[in-house]
Amino acid sequence: MNTIRQIIIGFSTPLNPSIFSRLIRFGENLFMNKHVGYSHVYLQFNWEGINRSIIFQTNKHGAHFIEHSRFLTHNKIVREYALPLDLEAFQAAMTECVDTAATAYGVLEIVGIGLTRIYNKWFNKRAKNPLGDGNTTYVCSALTAKVLEAAGLSVFGEYDWEYYGPVQVEQLLIALLSKTPVD
Repeated sequence: MNTIRQIIIGFSTPLNPSIFSRLIRFGENLFMNKHVGYSHVYLQFNWEGINRSIIFQTNKHGAHFIEHSRFLTHNKIVREYALPLDLEAFQAAMTECVDTAATAYGVLEIVGIGLTRIYNKWFNKRAKNPLGDGNTTYVCSALTAKVLEAAGLSVFGEYDWEYYGPVQVEQLLIALLSKTPVD
């Protein structure tokens, strides 16, 4: 029996945004030519054994799990997408979450994403994140992308997941759910 499980990919903003959150939103709005009301991406799943809805995310505290209702005391959900996965893909995604928990937040990686946005805008070319560090640290968009890759969902083409910000993760997710390619 091949049981279908669900992961929710959500986009949120803090109820009391820090300057860092505001800068991420400003950069996504400016460089992606799209007004968005979010600066953060997270994964949510149901942990049936304890009857809890769990968020997996990375923020200034690093990669970690948090119960859904506690997450809502500090964040406003802007959009969510339900992604159905077969049991094997779901288990691979959850294994990646557990293996990645407690990894530090990638402040320099965020700066690198900003630099690639500037380069793209000035030269109309894509560039690799010059401050990407592989598996050493994560930002929310890269963490989400890494978990999706672990689940067998190849959505990034020729660019690695350290290139993408929250808006691009949403665009790639929409393409994945509709099976339509997105630039």
